Amino acid sequence: MKTALLALFAGAFMVISCRENEPVNVYENCCGTEPVLYTVGLGKIYIANLVTANNDGINDVFFPQATASILSFSDLEIRDNDEKLLLAKASLSPNDPSQGWDGSVDGEPYRGRFFWRMTARDALGTTGTIEGTACVFRCDTNEIDLLVDPAACFFPSQYDGNGGYDPGLSTGEADCL
Repeated sequence: MKTALLALFAGAFMVISCRENEPVNVYENCCGTEPVLYTVGLGKIYIANLVTANNDGINDVFFPQATASILSFSDLEIRDNDEKLLLAKASLSPNDPSQGWDGSVDGEPYRGRFFWRMTARDALGTTGTIEGTACVFRCDTNEIDLLVDPAACFFPSQYDGNGGYDPGLSTGEADCL
């Protein structure tokens, strides 16, 4: 009996130890099945779930896109899988990539999934907190096979201008994905 319990314990330990050494896919659960769309008061908001941050001028920045009824965003927080704060911004304007996140942390490129949260305010003063997940995909890493379903990725370039997503708009990422 003692031998059987010892063998069982040793086997469980080996399985757990092996799993801890498995490589982590930083792109796991990156892209969802639906575009990230929100309504706050009178306004509609589109948040891309993938940015490439490869400095080609296309889809390089994570930022909120919204109709004119959304006047501002506040309290943006971006966190990694371990809930470490990567970026905090007190305020930002909609549709302005210069105020978004370029996918770097302390000057170093970030890659993989992140969690975000922010508060939107519309023209009537209605506020709503929105949150979700997205990913920074590094085109120069040859890791496209790690991105489980690229077809479920929605890019900033696919914003329709009316608070929504248009799959007919090009991702502009033919060289990347």
